[in-house]
Amino acid sequence: MVIEMEWLIISLLIITGVIVYEGYYVFKMVFDPKMKLPFSKDDIDDPNNVMAPTARLHEEYRLKHLEDFKNLPFETLTIKSFDGLTLYGRFLKEKNSSETAILVHGYKSVPEHDFGGIVKVYLKRKCNILALENRAHNRSGGKYIGFSELDQYDIISWIKKINEICPDSSIFLHGVSMGAATVMHTCNKEMKNVKGIIEDCGFTSIRDITKAMMKRTFNMPYFPIGYISGFFSKLLAKVDYDKSNGIKEAKESKYPILFISGSEDNYVPLQMTLDMYKACTSEKHLLIVENAGHVAANVVDEKEYFKQIEVFMDKYN
Repeated sequence: MVIEMEWLIISLLIITGVIVYEGYYVFKMVFDPKMKLPFSKDDIDDPNNVMAPTARLHEEYRLKHLEDFKNLPFETLTIKSFDGLTLYGRFLKEKNSSETAILVHGYKSVPEHDFGGIVKVYLKRKCNILALENRAHNRSGGKYIGFSELDQYDIISWIKKINEICPDSSIFLHGVSMGAATVMHTCNKEMKNVKGIIEDCGFTSIRDITKAMMKRTFNMPYFPIGYISGFFSKLLAKVDYDKSNGIKEAKESKYPILFISGSEDNYVPLQMTLDMYKACTSEKHLLIVENAGHVAANVVDEKEYFKQIEVFMDKYN
């Protein structure tokens, strides 16, 4: 009987250890910028690719505009984050411009990947352009990704920087995917000279997107592993899964918002965009591009995408 009890205790400890390790593994996979997510299908033409059905179109579009973006005459700006990190941005100042676009890229990405083509609309308007390198991405400091929760405070610091450089400029925030969630988290805050927010396929909350990711990417049950990963996130990355919520913030929004998504987004479900749009109490606009997958609304219908941005900026500048 004693031996059976000992084996039972050992077995429970082993099972508990495995579950805790799996939660830590999920945390590391999600928050460590150096670790690649184990998507079930990496084949760009596979219908199960998370970027389907427009994965190849998106990649071709990205490559087409990559070098043009890199060759823009950006100067480097830096700031110190609230927690002491050095953050980098690429700044293009247009002579006598009255507008500044702050571009916030997505998860484990860089500005040239997410805004290589989109930047054309801002160049056409002769806007000042600040393309951010999010914490723990590219040159910016940080061991772990901020996942929109910490990045929102970095945006506030960058806005202060722009107000120092261009004190009379109308500022528009444009985020893609995780960057869209980031700018949504700022919508209920006082931000000098910010006139509007462009939210392109952002998730509603970290809890919501990690649930979707675990189902799609890891093929694991959310309970208990997702909650354990959230524990490590709060402990090690200082990111609370439940602190920021785009739906709640949309109800308190102080700024006009242009919501954008693709009808076939298989990574950040379209419903998340629709839920935030419905909850939004400030002036709001919605663009859903048919047959577009994740971050591909501009790829499938660039003309309409650019038109809606220009109409939005003209209205609120």
